[in-house]
Formats: sequence, C-alpha cells, structure tokens
Amino acid sequence: MFAISAGVIVTALVVLPSPVKHAITPEPQLEDLTNLSENITRLTTNPGPDKNPVWSADGKKIFFVSMPDIGLGRYGPECYICVMDADGSNLTRLANGTNPVMRSDKIFFKNKAYAPIDVWVMNTDGSDKKKLISLNVTPLDSNPTISPDGEKICYFTPHSTGYYWLKWKNETWTRFDHEPRVNRRNIDILARETHANIFVMDANGGDKTKIASDIDLTCSGYSDLIWSPNGKKILFQTSTPSGNNPTTNFDIMIMDADGGNQKRLTDYPEYDTSPKWSSDGKNIAYMSGNLSNFDIWTMNPDGGDKKQLTTGALVTDFDWSLDGSKIAYNSWLTNDPKAKEIRIMDADGSNKELLLSVPCNPSRVGMGLAWSPDGSKIAFDYYMIDVVNSAIYVIDVPAMAADEGGEIKRPTETSPRTSEVYQTPDNLTEESLAIKIPDQLTEEEKLIVQIALKNRTVQEMLRGKEIKISSVNMVSGGETDEYGKESSYDLPGVQIYIGNKDWTSIIEIIPLVDLKERKVVRILKNTFIKPTLPVALTENEKSDALKIALDDPQVKEKIVGRDYEIITVMDFENWVTGKRVGPTQVLIYMNETGIAYSVTVNLTENKVIKVGEQIWLEEQKRK
Repeated sequence: MFAISAGVIVTALVVLPSPVKHAITPEPQLEDLTNLSENITRLTTNPGPDKNPVWSADGKKIFFVSMPDIGLGRYGPECYICVMDADGSNLTRLANGTNPVMRSDKIFFKNKAYAPIDVWVMNTDGSDKKKLISLNVTPLDSNPTISPDGEKICYFTPHSTGYYWLKWKNETWTRFDHEPRVNRRNIDILARETHANIFVMDANGGDKTKIASDIDLTCSGYSDLIWSPNGKKILFQTSTPSGNNPTTNFDIMIMDADGGNQKRLTDYPEYDTSPKWSSDGKNIAYMSGNLSNFDIWTMNPDGGDKKQLTTGALVTDFDWSLDGSKIAYNSWLTNDPKAKEIRIMDADGSNKELLLSVPCNPSRVGMGLAWSPDGSKIAFDYYMIDVVNSAIYVIDVPAMAADEGGEIKRPTETSPRTSEVYQTPDNLTEESLAIKIPDQLTEEEKLIVQIALKNRTVQEMLRGKEIKISSVNMVSGGETDEYGKESSYDLPGVQIYIGNKDWTSIIEIIPLVDLKERKVVRILKNTFIKPTLPVALTENEKSDALKIALDDPQVKEKIVGRDYEIITVMDFENWVTGKRVGPTQVLIYMNETGIAYSVTVNLTENKVIKVGEQIWLEEQKRK
C-alpha cells in the first residue's frame, strides 16, 4: 500500500534477547474471521498487533512482527520478530525488531521503526544475530531493502529542496522558493518539495555508492525500492511535478543495480505504485488509479505490453504466487462498499475467484497478503482502525491444492463456495427447534420457515444461540465457474440473525428453500461485526447534546473566538434490536484549520466523555 505522506514514529528499543518460547493467549479484541469460511485458520490471538507475515522457503514456518497491547493509537518500545509453525503452533520470539525479510536461510530485519536504524541478520531459529550496518534513514517496508542474495543493501535519503507547491481553491498551482504564509481558506494543499538520493552498499557497510540523485518524491516523501529476482535491476518510484497535478502523481521507474539505464515505465497522470516482480522476472504487477479506484496492471520490464487485470475495485494489496501463474489481491467495490474481499486470479486477469468476503466498512479494514511457496495457502494480517490488536490468519487456496501425485487440480464443478452450504440427504431431520416464527408471516412463508428449521445444518448453526427470524424474501443469484458453466437460483430465503448475548455482533444466515422438494438447497452466510447505524435525534436531544458539548471547557478552548460550524449531531442504534446504543456525537468543523472535532456526549450524565480530532478535506465536509 502506498502512503501520501511520510511520518516518524518515536519509540525505544531494548537489548536483543535470546529466543524464548512465548505464548500469546489473551482474549482478542477483533471479531474472529473463522466463522466466515471453513477454509480459514486463525494463527495468533495476541491482544496487541501481529502483522507482516513472511513464509519460510519450505513453507513450514511463518515469521511475523508482534507487539504488546499498550492502548489504542499508542506505540511502545517492544516490537518482536516471532516465528511459528504454519498452523500457528510452537510460537517463539526470536529478537527485538521489525520488518523481517527472508533471504535464503537468513532473516534480515530492522531493530526499530524510527531513524536512525540498525540492520541485523540472524538464522531462522534466532541464533547468530549480527548487526550489519547503522543508517540514518527513514525506515519503511522497502527502505532499506535487501538484494535477493542478501549481499547488497539499497536505500534512499530524502531532503527538502526549499521549494513549496501550493494548490489554490480554483485548482491552480503555484511553486514558491519559500514557505508561503497564506489564508487556509483560500488553499487546498500545501506541499514541501522533496527529492532523494538512492544508494547501494555491501551488506556489511562497505562500497557505498550513490546510484541516483534528486529523485522527485514530492508526492509521498518515500519510494519503493524493489530488486529484480536476479538482483540486476531495481524498481523505484518518482513523481513528476506539473502545472496540472504536481503532488498527486506517482510513476514507476527502473534502473540497473549500479544506477545505469534509468527509464520511466509508466506515465498515468495520477498513481502508478507498489510494483512487484513475478518470480521469473519477466513481468511486473503494479497498482494504478486514483484515491477512489485502484486496479492491478501488469507490464514487461521495459514498460511494454501493459494489461489491466481488474476493473472497478479499490485494490489495497496483492501478491504473486511463487510460480507466477496467479495473483492474490484484496479489494472492495467503490460503488458498493460493504465488504473487504480476498480474491485470486490467473496472471492474465482471467478466472477470478472469491476466497473470502469480510462484511465491514472496507475503508477501515486492512489486510496484507503473503502467498505460501507451494501456492496452497495465503497468510494475511487483519487489522481495523480504532481496534488495538491485529491478527494473522491463513486461508486455503482450493485451486492450488495438489493431488497425491503432486499435480495441481482445480476444484470440481460441484464444489460449493465457502459462503454457502449445500443440502445433503443426512441434513434432513424431523426435529423442531423451539424458535418463535413471526406472526406477520403468511401461511406459505411460515411453511418455508418450518422447512428451513428442519434442516440439520441450520439447526447446528442455531442451537443454543440468540435467534431472530426477520423475514422471508425471494433471493436471486448466480455464478460462473472456471469452466464457464453457469448456475443460477431464484428461491425463497429465510433471513435469520444469530447474535451474541447483547446483539453487539451478529451472523446472518439465509437458508434457501426449494418448496417443490421441501428442502433447503443452500445456505448463504454474512457477518456483521457491529450491527449499528446512525439514527436521527429529536430536536430536544440535539439541543441538549449541543449545549453539553459547547459548554465543555476542553471544547471551549478549541473553538471560542474561532470560525466553526456544526456539521452534525447523531446517535447510533442496533438495527436488529432497534435499541439506541450510542454514543451521541457532535461534529464541529473549524473553517480556518480544516480540523474536525468529534465530541462524544453522555446525555444521561450531562457531560462530555471524549474529544477527538482529525484533518478533513473539503469534500469530506461537503458529505
């Protein structure tokens, strides 16, 4: 994923320890994804963040970064490189550090996430740790980066040119040789012009060579540095200031490992970013688009034969399979943002297949993908904004599973999708669960519910749970498998909600019933982590909430004497139970600074609970 601006996180580091067994067992804060598919395994349950999974060369181990839980939005001194078996067992801490990279039988890593950093190397069991070099650089995933043979280090050092780019409200741009003092009401963007030099050195710190100078990084402040599989080429990013769009343009470039033969590979006027080589070095996949739509493209190393592989989605991460035949990616549809999805496709963009759909606000959920060496699994970290922890999962890839002879087989034509359960003869039962059928249903609809509730699989899903039958509706759908065979259905479905005790999270199942055969033919399944929606307040409630917010001393200090406006006053309700769940929020926008204050109010206790703030773009305010 790319970043619009670079940042520095300040932490501290303790001495590298010897490997110790480390059990991570406290209750997680994130909703467990294993109920979305039988093909998912959760590997970590750390109450803090677990991230950046990296497979060992034989696919038997997964290395990752683990941090303790010290509170939302806070960063502590502890950051560990850990390893576990591919099933999540035998978890072991190896060292203090971050950003592990596998090179042959060695693990390279950085000792901390802020400058200056030390680059270390160790064996895969944590033994024989060695400090290679100290660098006064901003550490990112690809800065510094290690050559495929582990012998070279490439990194960049950014610097300011002293110039600034300013975008006015009328969409025009001006370049200044100093930082301008302007009224924030008249501008949209003020960006410092940033350039960088790129260096290569031996892994032990010797033979340091500048291979590129004054690379324009005004757009982001950073550049991916991606070695080719044979170590002879390096991909990097640059931006090209222009009168039209000087701060929202990324292009991908290539050069020899010694800096020669620099060439621009892309020229899309907005974002071309996150390039990744296929394992044979014959193709480069990358993301291209804008902030509302990112698609995956491929090209040759000379920039030719560009092909668009996805359409109409916002792709946030992708990874090649080791044999280069497939690409895994996660994305969400920008015109229907209800879920974050993991999909796979052939390297030419054909045979797209959905592996996992996570119902959520996709703009708040992240997943980083790592394909196993044999192509049978994909490891991913799953995290959410405003949730303390993140977890690592693996999901099976049926289309890449091998038979006993080692031959790769595709799923059979009768293989069900992971989100559906098909009717089988032993799923029928005469048992009836004591579940209230809504009185408002028609007699035919009640019959459909009764058929659904006699299905053994449905009963196993519902037994001992909090249940609410919502409605009976016709459900239409269809799909085309990888062989081009189409199937469709148009059947009555029973909408059933399965909740926890307080209905703060729910699973929705929809058994589809064939009335003629008097049986359930498949079961659709969705998960809602937080079934809440904004709800309108009465005028009295709005008035009370505003008075409490504006009378609060902390809020007064921020807004008195300044130009502000009230954007909204809202509350939230659980749309299953219909109960108000809060919290009441007052959103205040500061016209001079572009800061929006979110004031959380307790109407019952007549007080402000919390005041949060964020930078808003003009279009966010209009929404």
